[in-house]
Amino acid sequence: MVKNHWFRKISSGLLLLVVACLGCFYLSFNFDSGPDLAELLPRETLALVQVRDLAQACTSLQRSPLGQELLAPALEQKLLILGGEERTRARILGAVEGFRRLVSHPLFGAVFSRQSALALLPAERSFSSPASYLSANTLFIARTRIKVAPSVLLGWAEAGQSSLETSVYQGAVLTTIQGPGGGSLVVAVVDTTIICALERRAVERCLELMAERLLRPRFNLANDPLYQQLRADIRGREDVLIYANPGPLAELTSLAGEDTAPHSSRFTPGQRLFFSHQAAGRQDYLQLLLRGFGDTRSGLVEQYRLAPAVYNRGLAGIGAEASIYFWTNWLDPAALWQVFSRSPTLETAGALFYIGQQVYHHTGKDIDTLSHMFGPQFSFFVQDLAGAAPERAPLLCFQFQVRDPLGVQELLNLVLEEVPTRTTSLAGGRAVSVIMADGLIQPAYLLRGDQLVVADDISMIAGLFDEQAPKLVADPDFRGVGSAFTQANNLLLYTRIDQLNQGLRQLVLWILESQEAMGQISSEQHALLLTSGVTPLFESLAHVRSQGIRLRQAGPDLHLELTLYSPTTRTLGRSEGN
Repeated sequence: MVKNHWFRKISSGLLLLVVACLGCFYLSFNFDSGPDLAELLPRETLALVQVRDLAQACTSLQRSPLGQELLAPALEQKLLILGGEERTRARILGAVEGFRRLVSHPLFGAVFSRQSALALLPAERSFSSPASYLSANTLFIARTRIKVAPSVLLGWAEAGQSSLETSVYQGAVLTTIQGPGGGSLVVAVVDTTIICALERRAVERCLELMAERLLRPRFNLANDPLYQQLRADIRGREDVLIYANPGPLAELTSLAGEDTAPHSSRFTPGQRLFFSHQAAGRQDYLQLLLRGFGDTRSGLVEQYRLAPAVYNRGLAGIGAEASIYFWTNWLDPAALWQVFSRSPTLETAGALFYIGQQVYHHTGKDIDTLSHMFGPQFSFFVQDLAGAAPERAPLLCFQFQVRDPLGVQELLNLVLEEVPTRTTSLAGGRAVSVIMADGLIQPAYLLRGDQLVVADDISMIAGLFDEQAPKLVADPDFRGVGSAFTQANNLLLYTRIDQLNQGLRQLVLWILESQEAMGQISSEQHALLLTSGVTPLFESLAHVRSQGIRLRQAGPDLHLELTLYSPTTRTLGRSEGN
């Protein structure tokens, strides 16, 4: 009994020691002693752009084929060959040289490898112009991995013959750098936090919130209820974050002498814009959340009520050969016609009257009756995109939701009355092929229940109802981006980016050849644009295989999600944990 007693004590002690060691290890690598950057910003902040690892993003740009061309020493000579104004070339070269000096600085990795943010603060006084407002209220904050002494950080300023003035505020040393051209920069370093602004007051406001963040947290952006809700609705750990309050931003136009009422009246106090990017494995997730925009009733949206999110039943039938697939339930012809017909402008009214007359002449129906035949759901998909040359169009297939099948069938019979056709039994219905160009072109349609399918070839229609054919939902490239496509949505867009880029590249090459043939560009310019522009650009995008976009309305909010799938490497480098 005594041995068991001591054995239990020793085992408990060892277990406690292991837990303590693991806890210390976790805290040493994950404990964040510094404040969240949003805690250093006022609650009424107009805009915020935050990057988790700016150094890695810049390094990825440097190493990309396009970045290597932009940063090459021969850039100046290439710009001379392309021509253009000398001032424009000087601006490009100046921007490239500034970027090169910044990323090559020894402290660049230490300063920008953690969180950094650029913010636009609310005004404390009135301003006469947007430039003066931006100069006084723009703030940059960075969290460094190591403590950087202010003297080391500002060493470049002394070497550049700039004068330095120091003062103390809220226990922090403020250094004002007066440049030889008359401009100034105010810098404060507090532990691992660097704060910079063009005017002293912006830095002081940040230091005040830093000192009071534990005593009065409700006064900073991080504790604003709307900001917290937006962060909660964005999944994952973002690499890039953009936050904006559109109402006050629109009011800035009044400083430029414009009437701010038409702009600011479009926004309500509760509206916010929130964008984020997260990289996870082979996917990149980009999310845009428009808080309070779903119930906006201004302009066109004031009269055109958006339909709620629904499940897309037609997605299951799309074949795996589809390079592009689009679907929405926000295209209601009847509602759109009613909105446009209420237009107060004389020009619009005249155009709509002409359209209505033409529709009645060709169909025997007024446009109001015709628009009520179709529902709000519409989709299309594209095949043979990869092999389509500029002179050869890819194959398309359109799907329309039908409210009046008998009326639509009567309309089709009228339109095709004098056109040679061939009827084929398909999927329990009658598919009609239109014979054109002596049979070389045979578009077809099928009216089946509440669905009208129109395609370039009848085989595309047959594939929709062939349950044994490979389907898009089972394709690995689609599954990499379309996991949420089977949920309730308002708009879906799937694209095989690699095939689309291949077609775009062929189109660009054809345009360049045409421009050279017409004498618009020289052969030397053609070769330079090809080798230093087109080729590196598409090589930089080559690793992205597919893209998925979904848009849905959830109450008063609009959610837009874009997913990129890269089987080999990610689109944007994923930063390490901070």
